[in-house]
Amino acid sequence: MVTLISIFAAIIGNLVLSRIYNSKQIGILFQNSQNRNIPLTSIFLFHKIAGFIILGLIPGFFVFAVFPQNAALFELSIGHIKEYWYLLGLPVLIVFINYFLANNPAIFNRYPEMRFSEWTKTKLAVSVFGWTIYLLGYEFLFRGLLFFSVYRSFGLLVSLAVNVIIYSAVHISKGKSEMIAAVPFGILLCYISLLTESFILPFVIHLSLALSTDFFSIHHNPEMKLVHS
Repeated sequence: MVTLISIFAAIIGNLVLSRIYNSKQIGILFQNSQNRNIPLTSIFLFHKIAGFIILGLIPGFFVFAVFPQNAALFELSIGHIKEYWYLLGLPVLIVFINYFLANNPAIFNRYPEMRFSEWTKTKLAVSVFGWTIYLLGYEFLFRGLLFFSVYRSFGLLVSLAVNVIIYSAVHISKGKSEMIAAVPFGILLCYISLLTESFILPFVIHLSLALSTDFFSIHHNPEMKLVHS
């Protein structure tokens, strides 16, 4: 039952989020935010907090409310991260690689999601907070509830397949390259989750990817700059 709930939450949750993101009403707010006195930061936070609630808070609350005896089965602790401390070097490696990858119009024309020509510390803080809370819920669902519930019911191969297929599919709207890249990245995150028995390190790795992509896209984009204010 928990497995079905996790799969349902991953599929339906992402469909709901996609509907929200692609809503004409939300799109109009993005396009005319200045005229409507609605800052882009507010819309960005709305998206990310909605993702946290739909992908993380609601499935987590439902599973633990209905199956409280299974609360310890989804690796919500730090697990064995201390034993695999050297894996903490992966976020550093990702940031280093991303510095060069983000120097590409195909990347910095899509990221960051908030399209400011001038980036202040406040706007950067909003970006960091938004991605952090969103990916916390995202990884809790994918590399926590979904991965471990399927793993305990059907084994590693099925768990990897289900996780990566859904994870890759939700990147379709972001283009073929991101959809393909989601396959090895998803496998890596699942393996680390299994190794450490925790979704925490996959969350940190995913966050390092998102934040460094945003920051270096700003750095490389000739139409954007960091300002001290």
